[in-house]
Amino acid sequence: MRVGSKRWNSALGGTDTLYFLMAYHYGLLSLSDGATSHYPGLSIIDVPGEFSGEAVEDKENFIVQPFIDLLQQERFAGAQLIMTGASFAGLTGVHSHRLTHVHLA
Repeated sequence: MRVGSKRWNSALGGTDTLYFLMAYHYGLLSLSDGATSHYPGLSIIDVPGEFSGEAVEDKENFIVQPFIDLLQQERFAGAQLIMTGASFAGLTGVHSHRLTHVHLA
C-alpha cells in the first residue's frame, strides 16, 4: 500500500503507522458480517507498550473504541476482538481481564 507516492511503512511516523494498521484491522473485521465474506469475524491484536519509539498507553482507548462500537452492532454478534495493551482504563461495554503474572520466554 502507498501513502502518496511512498510505501506506507516509510511514509508514516510512529503514531500514524499505528493508526494505519488499526484501520486495516478494523476494515477487515467490518467485512465479517457479509454473506460472501471470507473473513472469520475474529481479530487478535497485541498493542505494544511502545511503537516506533512512541508510548502507546495514552492512545489505546482511542484505538480500541471504534472496534467496541462496531462489535456492539447486532449484525456482529458472533464476532470477537482480542486486544492486549498496557492500560485500557475506563472502557465500558467490554470484557477485560488484567494479567498480573509475568511470563518470560
